Amino acid sequence: MISEQQRCQDAIGTLIPVRFNTRPELLIASCQFDVSRYNDTLFKHYGITMPDSLLRAVPKRRCEYLAGRVLFQQLLQEHNQPAWPLLNTPAGAPLWPPGYTGSVSHSDGTAICCLCPTGVYQATGIDIETILSTKTGTDIEQLILQPAEQHLLRQLTAVTYTELLTIAFSAKESLYKALYPQVQRFFGFEDAAITNIKAETQQFTLCLTSPLGPQLSTDTEFHGHYSYVGQQVISLIALPA
Repeated sequence: MISEQQRCQDAIGTLIPVRFNTRPELLIASCQFDVSRYNDTLFKHYGITMPDSLLRAVPKRRCEYLAGRVLFQQLLQEHNQPAWPLLNTPAGAPLWPPGYTGSVSHSDGTAICCLCPTGVYQATGIDIETILSTKTGTDIEQLILQPAEQHLLRQLTAVTYTELLTIAFSAKESLYKALYPQVQRFFGFEDAAITNIKAETQQFTLCLTSPLGPQLSTDTEFHGHYSYVGQQVISLIALPA
C-alpha cells in the first residue's frame, strides 16, 4: 500500500527539460501534477511558502501554483542563483528575481516555467494549452481571432484548424505575458493578430493591431515558437535584450 507521504510526493511529477531554438541561457522545464494526490504539506516539503491569496483557493489552484514554483526553484538552481520566493504583484504577475525574467503556465495537469537573464532576453512569455475540441473551437474562435485571421488559418492545411486555433490562442497568451511588464495593463486578443504559422519549423508571427505604448506601435511584429507535448501545445515568445 502506498503511504500518505509517498502519495503526496507523487503529486508533482519528474521535471522534464523543454527545448526551443533559443539562446541556451533560456532554461525551460515542465512537469505533470496530480491534484488527487495533492496535500498542503507539500508546500513545506518543497520549502515553498503558501501565499495568503491561496488560503481560500481550491486544491487544484494550490497544486498548479505549487507545481509552477517547484519548476522555478529548479531553474533557479540551474542558473546557480540563491533561493528566491516567487511572489505575485497585486495584478497577479510573478515578481522575478533581479536580473532575471521568466514566465509560468499550467493546463490540465501540466505545468511549465522558463527563466532567463534579462541581459539575454528582456522579457519572455510561455503558455501551455490543451488542443481545443471542434465544438470549443467553434464556440470561441470569434473571441480569439478577427475574420482575417480566421481566413488565414483556414488556408493552412499542414495541421487541423483546431490545432491552428489552439496555437493562435496560446501565442496570444504568450505575447500578453511577454509584454505585460512593459505595458502594465490588460490588453485583449483583438490587440494582436496572427499573420503566419509555419508548421514545418513550428514558428509563428504576431502583429500588433493597436498601439500599446511608445515603443509598441501598430504593426510591431513578434516571432515565437511552439511545440507539442501529447495533446497540448506550448508556445514561447522571447524578446531580445
